[in-house]
Amino acid sequence: MKIKQIVILFFMLAGLSWAGVSSAWEMHDAQGNVISSKNFEHKWLILNYWASWCDSCREETPEFNSFYEMNKDKNVVLYGVNYDHLTGNELTSDINAMGIKFPNLAEDPSVMYALGELEVLPVTFIINPDGKVVKKIMGRSSAESLNDVLNYLRKK
Repeated sequence: MKIKQIVILFFMLAGLSWAGVSSAWEMHDAQGNVISSKNFEHKWLILNYWASWCDSCREETPEFNSFYEMNKDKNVVLYGVNYDHLTGNELTSDINAMGIKFPNLAEDPSVMYALGELEVLPVTFIINPDGKVVKKIMGRSSAESLNDVLNYLRKK
């Protein structure tokens, strides 16, 4: 009987995840600070996946730095996520080498938001204040295009 209950619970939680509903979670940023899903309540969350070997990622970094500066005091949260799952000094080294000025997560939140397999880099996900993924942008983005997409999604 216990196994049956566990299986049912698993599928219920998986169903919530597939629907874009994620429960409360905690992870760490590149500096070791605890980041909680509560940090994103009532805010738009943008996740940008990058890698140091990705030329397009390098080219869009100044645009994301600019976007971050323009939006850091608004209800928008931007985090970078290293595709190669680097941690510690390796992650910090790549962040510095890329010239990334916006915050980065040391852990991958893809499971929490059911992002699925990443097919191309760079890739950016926009998650609305309800925690639902509402846009996947494959390829390079500019600060202007990110602001345009965000403004469009806010009006929906």
